[in-house]
Amino acid sequence: MPRRRELAGIADAIAGSFASRNNDVNGDWALGQLYRRAKEGGSLQLTVRLLPNDDSDVGEPMASVSTAYRAFLKAHLGQHRLPSSWVASVCVEVQFESTLAMPEFPGTHAGGRPFHCQVVPVDDRAREHKAASRRWCWPHDPAREPQSTRPW
Repeated sequence: MPRRRELAGIADAIAGSFASRNNDVNGDWALGQLYRRAKEGGSLQLTVRLLPNDDSDVGEPMASVSTAYRAFLKAHLGQHRLPSSWVASVCVEVQFESTLAMPEFPGTHAGGRPFHCQVVPVDDRAREHKAASRRWCWPHDPAREPQSTRPW
């Protein structure tokens, strides 16, 4: 029997995947691209709205990331047999150069800075089911980073 509290597990899965090196857009690490875009925009925070769907004013890589994670969310809701009507909203909030929470392990790459990624699903009863991930990141630099060679 599905329970709304399973949204916390789905939020944890999204947070872990979103912050991982396997989250890429066109072969480059999505978090590095988002970090670079945030710095160029004069902010070290960004929010990716998965639900409700509103990509009207976002460019790349935000549009690709939000589309991919909407599919991720939909797949996990289906696996847990949770009705989509139970989910009012889902946001991924990223704070680059975070002073709130340092990652558990020190950075291994020169120029890396800590970031904090929090996923906040809100159910139809207005209850939040948060999950977070803390890791290290640097702004995207094509001269330093090789592209992924994965076929997909």
